[in-house]
Amino acid sequence: MSESREYKLRCTLLGHTADVRAVVATSAGDVITASRDKTARQWKPQQGSNALSCETEYTGHTGYVTSVCWVAPNSCWKDGLTVTGSRDSTVLVFTPGSATPLKQLTGHTDTVSCLHSKDGVLVSGSWDHTARVWSTVTDSPTSSTPFQCVATLKTHTGPLWAVAILDNSQGILTASADKTILLWKHFKVTRKFSGHTDCVRAIAVVSSNSFLSAANDASIRRWDLHTGHCTAVFYGHTNFVYTLSAVLGPGGGYSGFVSGSEDRTARVWNNEGACVQTLNLPCQSIWSVAVLPNTDIVVGTSDGVCRVYSCSEDRTAGAEERQALADSVAAAVRPAAEIGDINTSQLPDRSALLQAGSKDGQTIMVREDGKVMCYSWSSTKEQWESVGEVVGGTGASNANAGKALYQGKEYDFVFNVELDEGAGLKLPYNNNEDPYVVAQRFIDQNELPQEQLDQVANFIITNSSTPSASSAAASSGYYDPFTGGNRYVPGSNSSNGAGGGDPLTSSGGYVPSATAAAAAQSCHYPQTTALLFEACNVQGITAKFKENNTMVDDKVRLTDAEVEQLLGAIFDDTSNIKAENVGPLEKALQWCPERVWPSLDLLRLSLRSRTVQQQWVAGSKGTGIVSLLTTLLKPPAAATTQLLALRCLSNLSAHDEGCEQLVAAADGLLATVTAMAPYANKNMEIAAATLLLNCAVLLTGKFKELSELCQVLSGLCTLLLSCSEAEAQYRTLVGVGTILVKSSAECSQFAVSLDIKPLLQTLTHSAVDKVKECSLQLLASMAA
Repeated sequence: MSESREYKLRCTLLGHTADVRAVVATSAGDVITASRDKTARQWKPQQGSNALSCETEYTGHTGYVTSVCWVAPNSCWKDGLTVTGSRDSTVLVFTPGSATPLKQLTGHTDTVSCLHSKDGVLVSGSWDHTARVWSTVTDSPTSSTPFQCVATLKTHTGPLWAVAILDNSQGILTASADKTILLWKHFKVTRKFSGHTDCVRAIAVVSSNSFLSAANDASIRRWDLHTGHCTAVFYGHTNFVYTLSAVLGPGGGYSGFVSGSEDRTARVWNNEGACVQTLNLPCQSIWSVAVLPNTDIVVGTSDGVCRVYSCSEDRTAGAEERQALADSVAAAVRPAAEIGDINTSQLPDRSALLQAGSKDGQTIMVREDGKVMCYSWSSTKEQWESVGEVVGGTGASNANAGKALYQGKEYDFVFNVELDEGAGLKLPYNNNEDPYVVAQRFIDQNELPQEQLDQVANFIITNSSTPSASSAAASSGYYDPFTGGNRYVPGSNSSNGAGGGDPLTSSGGYVPSATAAAAAQSCHYPQTTALLFEACNVQGITAKFKENNTMVDDKVRLTDAEVEQLLGAIFDDTSNIKAENVGPLEKALQWCPERVWPSLDLLRLSLRSRTVQQQWVAGSKGTGIVSLLTTLLKPPAAATTQLLALRCLSNLSAHDEGCEQLVAAADGLLATVTAMAPYANKNMEIAAATLLLNCAVLLTGKFKELSELCQVLSGLCTLLLSCSEAEAQYRTLVGVGTILVKSSAECSQFAVSLDIKPLLQTLTHSAVDKVKECSLQLLASMAA
């Protein structure tokens, strides 16, 4: 690759609504992109234009699309095939132009993170530590038989991140979070490549003798295929290197490569391993790069955009479009944590930019108009280019810090109030106000029942830490260590208060969007005991249970005597429920999915009892209960039913019998809970986070299972990606921290391989102190 050639923006591909995680180029010059928005798109060049337009949107996955590859035309598939992999553990095969999958390939049990196809073979790699080899030519286009899995490659001890099929039947390369690369011939390991000090993320084959690899250790290595030796190490990126693609010249010869990193850049390297150009992007993560047959570069990034760069003047975008990109890069705010500790008094002023940089991509910080600006050296332009302002991680204090804005006014708290009808209301409150005055105003403005005054006022007192004569009473009963109060999230904080507080059983459930924690704890994790959903709204549950009992089939309808026996057994003494008295609940759990949820609420309360668990949860009967609850997490069960099923599963953690059932069912259960994301509402986010946290507690305590722990970590990361409720975020973070503190180094390596650091960095800006603190602690521990 000539160092005089400069890549410039050709066009921007807009359409995805989340990160573009994978890109691939076809032999015809098309671009195929895969995204966290659960779709893939195929883009075709437009005649007479530099642009590419979306011709097909591929759908069918139920999870994020994490990988994509192109099957070149062959005797069976004259137009080729598009293949996608997903967090739903499946691989989908599409014919070009058809949005409906031709085939679904199953067998993996976790995210399909990488794909590659060549010479009638498809290889898929997964977080389940395996690669699968599939034939793409044995079936005819008219056959209904799926592609056959001809081999499963099992040796890696960590998730797979990259696979590559070598030319001339030389074998298959697999790269893993276990820091190694393996060469397979005839489905057996023939060579191991070791040298990276962190997860290996990408492979690019550059010749019949050598290949490149990239890793989270910020290095790129060149390897000799025949000896297994590392022949060169290339440094330039300052963070994880996620992706590589070889640049092949017109005759097919290797002329260099392109890489992408968490450092906001894609870099172009010549065939000797020198970085000749740095492409700065206005986003954090460059997830994937690919090279088109004409050597144009495709870059998929975390801002949901795919950009194409060309070194041909005939294919570059207009000056206005290129300047817009440069402006967006310059406007990007770079966290100080990316650069290191900054002593602004010792930084140079703009005069430092008069001195040329020593290499492409070199960065320098200067004082400029009271700000700290970062610049990057461009070897091709021989000038410094602005890549944005640097902001410190600690920040200055602010008189308005922690304030929330509502209808143009600032408040100490703006709580979200969710009613069972699905309506969402805002409840603003300042610490210097009388909670009862605010509660009355809220009731009047929203035309709520007057009998809810005490409930609303107590809610404000509990969740704002407001001193009150009634606060001692409000604090009795169950204490939630995550919210600093005794409220049931979501639900009532009183076991006998009028006007029920659970949104599932009355119209008065209140959920804060942010809890006001007291002084931050010195350590938020590890959590050593399971959390239970124990709040009890007697009147609401009783009314709904009796109502639904009149609407079910006669065969499962309880008699009046059975209803009274069951409700009396649970509510007469909720702390001492006797198993022999809750027998009618067995019949009530057979109600249809749309009616069963009050029965699930009674089961949730019953599972707190040791005698109930001993008789109902031990052995095959308990297996049946877990199977029922897992089934009720799936459609067509309504969101209300799914929520109560999650809470029941969490409460299984109350005693050993339930813990054993959860551990035994962990594999399928965790997959089901993770597949539910994004969750229907904030209440469900909290319930899912609590269940995963409890699994983390169990699996790091009495029941140690490494493979299930990794699955819990994967689920926690999925939850972090999709949840917006601060309490759910916090419980999820505590789950991650619990696993990292109490498990082996392999779990820590797996956490890094899950791309959790960008998620944690985002949450360090949370308005909720405990979420921010926990995120910062996790980042610090992962950097140690």
